[in-house]
Amino acid sequence: METAIAEWMISIPQDSDRFVNVHNVFNGITLDTKQILVGDLIYAFMDQLDDHLHLAYLLNNNPLRHLIPEVLRQVEDNDSEQLEDIFGAMLDVVDFDPSDQKVVALMDKLIEHLRIRNLQPAQLAKILSMLLKGIESISDKENLQLMFLLLADKLSFFDYPEGDLLKETSQYIYRQAASLNVESVNRIFFDMAKVVSPQTVMKAAAPYQEEYVVTTPILPKSCVFYQESRNRIRVGIEVEKGNHDVIFGEIEESLYKQVAYPKLLFWFDINKSMQVLSANVVAVKDLLISEETELYRFPYSNVFESGKICWTIKSDPYSSLRQLEILPYIFLGATKNMDLYEAAHDINLRDLLEFMQEKVFDDSLLIPMNKKVKDITLLGG
Repeated sequence: METAIAEWMISIPQDSDRFVNVHNVFNGITLDTKQILVGDLIYAFMDQLDDHLHLAYLLNNNPLRHLIPEVLRQVEDNDSEQLEDIFGAMLDVVDFDPSDQKVVALMDKLIEHLRIRNLQPAQLAKILSMLLKGIESISDKENLQLMFLLLADKLSFFDYPEGDLLKETSQYIYRQAASLNVESVNRIFFDMAKVVSPQTVMKAAAPYQEEYVVTTPILPKSCVFYQESRNRIRVGIEVEKGNHDVIFGEIEESLYKQVAYPKLLFWFDINKSMQVLSANVVAVKDLLISEETELYRFPYSNVFESGKICWTIKSDPYSSLRQLEILPYIFLGATKNMDLYEAAHDINLRDLLEFMQEKVFDDSLLIPMNKKVKDITLLGG
């Protein structure tokens, strides 16, 4: 006796791509035929597949980065409550294997889509507060310091010095500094002092230096000004209008007796080892030199337009500032030549020296430098 065979048979008409025929066949005899959509047929087949086969098919035809957004859109349109489950599953993956790569990737995407610039301040503060909840568990202080510096850099609160944020931040830093050792506090103060005015530093230090006295060393005779910076000292010395002998010439020297000179202002820069670094001289007309006194070019030779003396300076250190008072007279007594002479009123230098013997210098011969004494001090120049 033959076994009865019941089966479904599917045929695809050549003239249709939308429908297929499904035949109910018994022992090779078609009992019934129905038409169904191709999509419905495929859906029925896929319903019989295991989940891993579905996923394999989808990933084979679509990259994951394209597939996931589409899945989320479909879920949101059809069953938005599943979104919470999907996000929870993603976070479970990170929690299960909290590697730096996964955590950073997750945070990067979240921050990218947060549109922080559109958040209200209260919302942003809430997000930051949530992110910092686990900060107590961070044991590496360097990581915390890096986070603080990055945040401070983004805040740029120094761009708005009139705001309260800068004041409150500074006060917090100072409160923290109170618990540090003295050297750390000194370093903070020193760094801040670099960007504020000297007057502010002195004002801040004044209450702690009631007995502080500023004292200069013994100064050279006729010293007009004395200034000291971190690396050098500048001393100004005046020489009254008068007459000095001039030795002129390089091969055959000539002596011009009691040549007239205007009132002169010399200034010398020396280092903390008392070595002279540079020497300068200009002429002045004022009887009493002040910061507003106009400067004029040295009327003879061997001096640059700027006032710098073309002169070989003794390299050995001096023992005291008082010894500098002889330098103007060493220069005046040194042999002169035609170097750097700029004629006033087309007068030859030899003729000028000849004419100026036993005379009083005529200040009208002086050439203005368009500078004042205040321009040659350490603060001015």
